[in-house]
Amino acid sequence: LFKKARIELENGNVFNITSEGNGDGKPYIQEAGLNGNSYANTYLRYDDIQKGGDLKFKMGEEPNMEWGSSAESVPYSLSKESDK
Repeated sequence: LFKKARIELENGNVFNITSEGNGDGKPYIQEAGLNGNSYANTYLRYDDIQKGGDLKFKMGEEPNMEWGSSAESVPYSLSKESDK
């Protein structure tokens, strides 16, 4: 939907989001990076956004079934506790 977004935060920091290769027929995240480091989480923490920085996505035509697929890559959910 976008190639770049800039969020100017109330604390004066700026959080940038860019998506390389974004376009028609490329809706899938291939990889992501946060502040120059590989980022496999499917969520962002509030504190990370508030610090400012750069979130970069590389997009593609086919899903990367490995990106964001580990148990550590998904956010904590209270609903998982009901399974115990």
